[in-house]
Amino acid sequence: MGILKFFWSRETAPERAPRLKPGGAISLADRMAAGALPLAEALHYAIATAEAVRTIHARGRPYAMLQPSNIFIRKDQVQLAPSGAVPISPYFSPEQVSGNELDFRSDIFSIGALLYEMLSGHKTFGAPSKLALRFEILDWEPPPLGNFPPAISQLVMRCLEKKPERRVQRMENLLAALKLQEILARPDSR
Repeated sequence: MGILKFFWSRETAPERAPRLKPGGAISLADRMAAGALPLAEALHYAIATAEAVRTIHARGRPYAMLQPSNIFIRKDQVQLAPSGAVPISPYFSPEQVSGNELDFRSDIFSIGALLYEMLSGHKTFGAPSKLALRFEILDWEPPPLGNFPPAISQLVMRCLEKKPERRVQRMENLLAALKLQEILARPDSR
């Protein structure tokens, strides 16, 4: 049985790949192991991940498995790989840890948690036990990101809203906001 992977590249349309190609691809977890990423790089990976997830959403279902170990990077490509059954992850939305029905906004929460970690260098939710992590995701508000333009911090915090109806509502809207921030973050745009 093969693992379904989704490619996204700025130059090509999404396509299926039979397997992860060895060489040159690293997981986002490996890339983030050294700490916070530069703003432009974090935005680039967030956009590429959101594009790949949007491909899944076009098939009528949420991805619901976003975490750095499931995201593989090779140049401008991002591959999403399913993981085994995970009882709880620091990237799960409140509705996931509560066992409620999921929709596309759950993935928006997960992208917010990933971007928060890429920019801050630490997990958005990092409690040591499964039970504590569950309560942290449900009840704890992470501090706003410092040292970044307010619009970026506000966008990340909006993705991390506990109630789905208060989050960015559609992946297309999140992508538009991320792409705008990517443009504004370029040195030549100032």
